Amino acid sequence: MENSSDGIHIKGASHVTAIDLKLHNNGNTEKDYFHNVYFRRVADLRVIQSGEDGAGFYDSPRGHGIRGSHLTNVYMGNLDVHGNADDGLNFDTVYNVRLHNLDVKHNCRSGKAGCMAIKCYGPQCQINYHAPAE
Repeated sequence: MENSSDGIHIKGASHVTAIDLKLHNNGNTEKDYFHNVYFRRVADLRVIQSGEDGAGFYDSPRGHGIRGSHLTNVYMGNLDVHGNADDGLNFDTVYNVRLHNLDVKHNCRSGKAGCMAIKCYGPQCQINYHAPAE
């Protein structure tokens, strides 16, 4: 999916598996709250990139590569997240998030203060940044 205003939003779901997504140049709005993908209130989420075929989360002109809030039991593996205006990955209130072999680079193109490759805030930020492959 590319060149959309909203990207993909998945909210209030469970047992979600996303493999080899290619999300490019999404979040084309005047507002900064649209991203390539946004997971909100999702449990048992797996986001996996299986090879180097151009899949990834990149070049959101006004948002994050991946935005996630109120997530439980998440695995993200072998993802390429680059060239986004804001944080590469942005989390809020997450439990048992496991990240494995992520290539997160050249984000924060907006120049906003406090922008990071991977950011988490809120009352709970339970993230394993070096989880084993699953």
